[in-house]
Amino acid sequence: MVIVQSLRTHNRSRLMRLILERGVMSRSEFASASGLSKVTSTAIVSELLEQGWLRELGKTEGLAGRPAALVELHPQAGTVLGLDLQPEGVALLAGNLVTGGEMVLTHHPLEDAQTITEAVLGVLEQARLEAPHGPLLHATLALPAPVGLDGWPAHPSRLPDLEPARLFAWAERHDLTLTLENDIKLATLAEFERGAAQGYGDFALLVERQGGVALGLFLEGRLYRGAQGHAGELSLMGWPHDGRVEPLETLALEVREQALVQVCAALAVALDLSHFLIHQSAGGASALDLTTRLPTLVLRPIEVSVSHFGDAGPVHGALLQAARLAQNRLFGLELE
Repeated sequence: MVIVQSLRTHNRSRLMRLILERGVMSRSEFASASGLSKVTSTAIVSELLEQGWLRELGKTEGLAGRPAALVELHPQAGTVLGLDLQPEGVALLAGNLVTGGEMVLTHHPLEDAQTITEAVLGVLEQARLEAPHGPLLHATLALPAPVGLDGWPAHPSRLPDLEPARLFAWAERHDLTLTLENDIKLATLAEFERGAAQGYGDFALLVERQGGVALGLFLEGRLYRGAQGHAGELSLMGWPHDGRVEPLETLALEVREQALVQVCAALAVALDLSHFLIHQSAGGASALDLTTRLPTLVLRPIEVSVSHFGDAGPVHGALLQAARLAQNRLFGLELE
């Protein structure tokens, strides 16, 4: 019985992976694309339709002119959230299980660091009540802090007053899952999935925000977190200047730019990166200077360009991760 149930779960996951990848399929396409028998695939598709995960979209001409029923993921199958929490406010994106549908980026300012946890809980609760694509299933929160392999934020953090335990408790109370992740790592994921790094398995993203500077690394087609989850945290790096070692983030802009160019060039050579993305928001150094100077220090061809998402990278990456984790939880899909 256990073996039969495991096989059925596996087959169900195969069909859900197909619909998530292709968007719309006919019943006959499920069987041919999955390798399952027509009887098995039809039974599972019917089950998914009855449970509300899929819906019939319409019909198209099949073989010999026979109409073939089309199915797609139900637009109300579930809502996922991506949030980017910074000291000045929270950015929010809501999407469906494939992060589609009408997505509206909203911003919620934060007035008092002491009440930051209450403010985040308020945004989450409002989003749960107004979930546009069905019940809220998962939320990923991007943070300006390292996040350890245990899923908890670590030092140094620009949000020391945040109380993660209260956020996790809220999620458990409402039978949904919540993930915390470093903002730059999520921005890197967004660039790989839908931004300027599509098609690149090895690249880096350098982000300078007013409050700091960090790197995101994608190696061999995967987001690289490091032994403790702190990969890319340049806030942990010192730089020799005027006879003393200073945190790289606190250097004057001109000195910091020189340091960053050298650090990034060394990284590109050491890791044999094919692509380097740069995003510098207000308060950063000259983006034009970095994009032009970096290739001169890497003595082989390397593509250097600006990021696609800019400041919105973390919230888009958070939404993408939320969708993947929700899919895995619901359908047992393996994360890539």
